[in-house]
Amino acid sequence: MDRTGLLRPHAVALVLAAALLPSHAQSPSADPARLKAGAASASAVDPADGLNRIIIGWRPDQVQAASAGSATARRDPAERVRALGRERRLTTDAGEAVELSYRRSVSDRTHVAMTHRRMNRAEMTGLLRQLRQDAQIAYVEIDERVTAQFMPNDTEFLAQQWSMQSLAAGAGAGNFPGAWDRATGAGVIVAQLDGGFRPHADLFANVLPGYDFISADPSGRFDTANDGDGRDSDARDPGDWSDRGDCPPGNSGWHGTHVAGVIAAVGNNNSGVAGAAFGARLLPIRVLGVCGGYVSDIAAGMRWAVGLPVPGVPANNQVAKVLNMSLGRFGSCSQAFQGAVDEVLAAGSVVVAATGNDSARAILQPANCTGVIGVTAHAINGDNASYANIGQGTVISAPGGGFGAAIAGNGRQIYSTSNTGLTTPQADRLEFKRGTSMATAHVSGVAALMFEAKPTITPQELRSRLVNAARPHPAGGFCAGLQTCGAGLLDAAQSVQDVLDDNAPVVAAASSAGLAAPRGATVQLTGTALAGRLGMGLQSTSWTQIAGPAVTLTGANGSNASFVVPASGNSFSFRFRALDLNGKAAHVDLTVPANNTAPVLTPISTRFVLEGESLSFSVSATDAEGDAITFVASTLPRGASFDAGTGTFTWDNASPLGSYSVGITPSDGLLSGETVYVGIVVVAPGSGGGGATQGLWWVLLGSATLAGLGSRRLWRLGARRRAGMPRAGNRPATPA
Repeated sequence: MDRTGLLRPHAVALVLAAALLPSHAQSPSADPARLKAGAASASAVDPADGLNRIIIGWRPDQVQAASAGSATARRDPAERVRALGRERRLTTDAGEAVELSYRRSVSDRTHVAMTHRRMNRAEMTGLLRQLRQDAQIAYVEIDERVTAQFMPNDTEFLAQQWSMQSLAAGAGAGNFPGAWDRATGAGVIVAQLDGGFRPHADLFANVLPGYDFISADPSGRFDTANDGDGRDSDARDPGDWSDRGDCPPGNSGWHGTHVAGVIAAVGNNNSGVAGAAFGARLLPIRVLGVCGGYVSDIAAGMRWAVGLPVPGVPANNQVAKVLNMSLGRFGSCSQAFQGAVDEVLAAGSVVVAATGNDSARAILQPANCTGVIGVTAHAINGDNASYANIGQGTVISAPGGGFGAAIAGNGRQIYSTSNTGLTTPQADRLEFKRGTSMATAHVSGVAALMFEAKPTITPQELRSRLVNAARPHPAGGFCAGLQTCGAGLLDAAQSVQDVLDDNAPVVAAASSAGLAAPRGATVQLTGTALAGRLGMGLQSTSWTQIAGPAVTLTGANGSNASFVVPASGNSFSFRFRALDLNGKAAHVDLTVPANNTAPVLTPISTRFVLEGESLSFSVSATDAEGDAITFVASTLPRGASFDAGTGTFTWDNASPLGSYSVGITPSDGLLSGETVYVGIVVVAPGSGGGGATQGLWWVLLGSATLAGLGSRRLWRLGARRRAGMPRAGNRPATPA
């Protein structure tokens, strides 16, 4: 349901990046008294008895030499294979000698060899790296075992879980079955920083004991936590319904449980749904409650997730490799968030965060923090979802459900675990929801699969493989040709395959511009490229401009380039590309914003309207650079609408009596200004407007900015797209 009413005046809130829609089928209830660890699925990466077969492809000139009868080539295939082991003095990384024996031929050039014993994948990787140094060899790879594509037997998978099926289900599907042939997330822990979880029967076996990080409110009460106490080891969700008037009223949403199911619902158990990484374990970290949560609690939860100490909290020995953050708020990345992100990355883990559901051309924090994998959402047809935020910092798009913005479709949503309770928890159920929260959960699941495929993978390598495995945004879709939508559509199978192949370069890019580059300044672009562990050395690196007003790149044919920021243009996008000696390539895109100031909303006075009458007003903002301005409205009353392009608020038949607060945020396409809250009072006919406002705190505030209220104000954003409300940037909604 839509949430309306007052905003709590004493905290900064992190909002759930999801839009909630009605539920459907239910599964049996389960609410065990305490947490227990269930058995994770076995790894699907390697055969249980190890690897011992490799395919060797000789260079064409070696085959021709054999036909000519040279002394070296006169060896038969078996002898040539055995000689490789002797002449190359092959060893494992531990120094053990490796012997090769001939198995069979596939062609004159291609032969199958076997090692003297079975090896794990790390040992085999080291062996292949040595063999690739031999000038006779064109390629060498593991003779992988191929099976029919894995398909989980969960009862709702084929009927409802389009987002995890192969591309036959839709252009926007995540293509998970091909990944599950190789990995299910076994041995990997995913931390979920959210509103807690319910011990759902189709989820609970994969849940580890977590922690509740929600601290007391400034009043000393536990209204946000809603569980009667502060931090403790119970991360279960008691419900986040609101009826006290301190934030918009609404039923419990069970957001954390739904997101948790997308990540790690028990799979292949002949029941319910399958999680994206159904072999992984979920570490629930409760940081959101009624009306949101506190930045300080979330930053503490991030540190705890990766095993870093948090004063007053027991040590966490279940270190997470992936942090899922389906939450956010507008504004540039706070120092507290960036500091926590830096610590997580230094610990070797990754942060995956939602861009938000405001139809805006600016993304939320922490998705916009440096090093975070920011995730926008797309529909079943691959088109960017009409509600999904895009902007600088968006890394990739994943299935979030709902309607696309430019291509007509059926609006199917994401099916996952939930609860029937309107306030307190009741019975288990499965239900549909949409949002960048769900998209983020898909990416976190893929990250877990990638960590299983290569436990030593670094955050930089994971990001590079994920981006380069993405499929292009569909032609005719809203994101076609836009750099602010991320690299493309998530592809689970290709992401895992690229990690296992480990032969393409790993790339990363950065600029000296910081948050924005001054006009006339010289910006340094720095690219880094490493050869894949099973690849060849690098052949070349280069920079090219892909968007923005044309500039002259100095040093474009190398890792380091530079350009001078021109007088016009808000942003400039570049691609850094690396090519290895085998022709394998990888790239990463980088956007450099020019010096820019955020738009400022013109102050708005409190508005009064008689119950049952109509209210309409428009907002405006100024921008120092003269950029086009669009607006995002949050916490709209039920029945009200807002035009993001014109800034016009409309509410026909205003009802019921009471006071409301609508947040309005201006954006110039790169930066979002401060959110201004407009007070609206619905009064009874004949009251003169006085009685309805008696004693209400927000009337005294009038039009207040977040900055004016301090850094601990709770703030919940509207997560639903209204009919007829265009995306910021004058983008119209596309009906299906």
